[in-house]
Amino acid sequence: MAACDRVELVVQEILDSLPSLPSPALLRWVALGAAAVAAVRLSTIWRRRRRRREARQQTERLGIHPWDYETLKTLVDDEPLPAALVHLPLFDANLRSFGTMARAHGKTIRIATKSIRVPHLIARCADLCPDVYKGFMCFSTHEALFLASAVPEADDFLVAYPVVQQGDVAAAARLALDMEKRIHLMVDCAEHVTILDRLWQNELAARDQPPTQRLAVCIDVDMSYRPFGNFLHLGVHRSPCRTLADFIRVYDAIQESTCLRLSGVMGYEAQIAGVPDDSPLCGWVYNLVLRAMKFLSFRDVVKHRQLIRRFLDGVGADIEFFNGGGSGSAEATVLDPSLTEMTVGSGLLQSALFDWFADSTSHPALCFGLRVTRSCGPGVVCCQSGGFVASGEVSNDKTPQPYLPSDIQPFTAEGYGEVQSPFRINAGSDPVIGVGDPVFLRPAKAGEIAERFLEYILTNGREVLGRAKTYRGHGSTFF
Repeated sequence: MAACDRVELVVQEILDSLPSLPSPALLRWVALGAAAVAAVRLSTIWRRRRRRREARQQTERLGIHPWDYETLKTLVDDEPLPAALVHLPLFDANLRSFGTMARAHGKTIRIATKSIRVPHLIARCADLCPDVYKGFMCFSTHEALFLASAVPEADDFLVAYPVVQQGDVAAAARLALDMEKRIHLMVDCAEHVTILDRLWQNELAARDQPPTQRLAVCIDVDMSYRPFGNFLHLGVHRSPCRTLADFIRVYDAIQESTCLRLSGVMGYEAQIAGVPDDSPLCGWVYNLVLRAMKFLSFRDVVKHRQLIRRFLDGVGADIEFFNGGGSGSAEATVLDPSLTEMTVGSGLLQSALFDWFADSTSHPALCFGLRVTRSCGPGVVCCQSGGFVASGEVSNDKTPQPYLPSDIQPFTAEGYGEVQSPFRINAGSDPVIGVGDPVFLRPAKAGEIAERFLEYILTNGREVLGRAKTYRGHGSTFF
């Protein structure tokens, strides 16, 4: 008998035992509601336990030794903390998992480089699955230019955010004209087309080159969910290209340009790929509402992308790619026949925020360690540094999450500080944490924390395998 049926019978027995009640029909609805609530709660608990069990079974099957506190403590005994560590076998397992998923549905993967920011790890994706990981999504032309040198085999760069400055276009010109790399810049309105057309002409004139070399551009189509028109906006506020008519206007502007050509389309569903729907920090009702929103929104996204695909096919547009999705929506994105590729980034390192997606199956492969410098009283310690809070809406899910030992908690009134962070240790904690010991946490987002470290320590769960420089370690920052 299902759990919800058992709950309904118990509630009904209680109701039957009561004296005369004013409205049996109403009470029956109450019983059904209680059964539904219990079923949802039980299914949430079951799903989380199943994910943990499957992750454990997969690591055992692959012979991967997961991190534990004592091993991590030994690994950082002689390391200055804070320090960031990557579990390389788990990183490899994650990238192969996404690769298998994409390959099975005829898709390729474009790596979201801003969610990694370590050239060695970015190159590793293409090395291990060269048939699937075929492009790079960058956040600036200067980052793309840096990666073209740091990862020589990289040759296809999509800059996911519009640029309107001559220096940014000059970097794109160095990639396209000097290094002969493929570079695609983003546009979402006719104004972008006009600006890029002028800046590209300036660049060609400065190089004394004929205006026959066209700059490749990609149209960014807004995939936000608006079930009631402009009265409700569920998604990000980025591209104004929202309807097929908007898309056609941008497409026509590109066709009229003498310096630009359309190479691709991006339709990123941020309200699905970037919104956790199984967060322990939110109530189960809120998570349930988010899952319903995602379900309805994805149907809308697929229809929207299909309209654009049909228009492009109808006019004979020969684009190189149609991009969509992210780590948080990968299992749904691969099913969209309109797309040729999907984007993956944070799921490769599996930062803490991505544990809270109902469909997530990736393994945590990134953490950082802090050193305890104070014992502030019974059950309270203070660590040096720790204030690595992620960008976005200011909320608790943007803060680092305790990892090992798992029973430490930050103080709500203080949070994480730039130079020190206090933690409460639960009574009976094992192991006992004191001054000089490390504690380990996981960042909310995978890429931004790389701006705080010169290098990542690469491990296999038991020993240090090497080190890999971050962008910062290479002396490169872009914003």
